[in-house]
Amino acid sequence: MITLSIDNQTVQVPQGATILEAAQAAGITIPTLCHLKGFEPSTSCMVCVVHVENVKSLVPACGAVALDHMRVKTDSDEIRGARRAALELLLSDHLGDCLGPCQMGCPAGMDIPRMLRYIAEDNDRAAIEVIKRDIPLPAILGRICPAPCEKVCRRAKIDQPVAICRLKRFAADIDLDCGEPFAPPTRSNKNKKVAIVGAGPCGLSAAYYLAGEGIVCVIYDEHAHPGGALRYGAMDRTILPVDIVDREIKNILQHNITFKPQQRIGKDIAFDSLCEQYDAVLVATGDAALYDENDFALEAKNDKICIDRARYSTS
Repeated sequence: MITLSIDNQTVQVPQGATILEAAQAAGITIPTLCHLKGFEPSTSCMVCVVHVENVKSLVPACGAVALDHMRVKTDSDEIRGARRAALELLLSDHLGDCLGPCQMGCPAGMDIPRMLRYIAEDNDRAAIEVIKRDIPLPAILGRICPAPCEKVCRRAKIDQPVAICRLKRFAADIDLDCGEPFAPPTRSNKNKKVAIVGAGPCGLSAAYYLAGEGIVCVIYDEHAHPGGALRYGAMDRTILPVDIVDREIKNILQHNITFKPQQRIGKDIAFDSLCEQYDAVLVATGDAALYDENDFALEAKNDKICIDRARYSTS
């Protein structure tokens, strides 16, 4: 056994133990950042530096081996200053590496690591809460998402990426089958109304978040049922069954949302009328209803909406 002194406290540890391990055995806290138990110390962050008697410079506790009769000090003005400087250097060139690449690769920015932790803990309710902060239709997306998150998963460097998309689908399916699907808390009514033209994934997602803010939403669609391309598009129904589309959309429409079917704008109801009745109007009709106009004339052509991408304006 090795005997050393840390902050004037005698500590005994096995041969080969580090100063950090000796401090932990004595109940003394040394801050760490890059250290991970079970892995070789990288000594790269320098947040765990301590002072060893008769050693000129501060040493990283995570990598320095404890020696007999060593005297260590873990706190002083010099040590706190060095740790502060190390953090400032790290933060000065910080590019978001504290976020998992999977989360950064997700177009919705979903907190994938948190979802995975909850699923691993069998806490399916907490997992779906995390998912639905950013993804209103997870059972659908879990079946058709191209999974850009998995393409950048760190696990791929070891064996293969984590099956993030399937795990998201797993949590969403459990939620659909539980009898009481998760419903996010809604804010008090803001006395605002929004008309949404189009009941596809864009219109439904917008309604989901607006309803969560306490805003009344009315969705208009020319079809008899909501879903847009999810229902009427060229989908492989072995991958995305209509039943899943029905059940997930039903959950969304249980909020402060009204669906008005078979309402074609310009035929069954005038667009100007929507603008007069509602505080805002969202046009979410999908790419098929948009028409690029280089020389913008603000008039509908071929029964489509003219769009000027340079000015962010439409007809």
